[in-house]
Amino acid sequence: MKAQLVNRLEDWDFSSFRDYAGLRKGTLCNQELSQQVLLVNFDTFYEESYQVIQDDLVKQIL
Repeated sequence: MKAQLVNRLEDWDFSSFRDYAGLRKGTLCNQELSQQVLLVNFDTFYEESYQVIQDDLVKQIL
């Protein structure tokens, strides 16, 4: 979205976003393993993915 290649996160076919958001039952990612190791609430993943994070905070993470 940031590069303006898509308008919504779920529009990028080459991302595991749709799998994690429950919009696709693909094999791009191992969802069982990711649920064990990632600190993500998959029940609210879709909604939380659209929260805006300030650019300066993202730069601190990188």
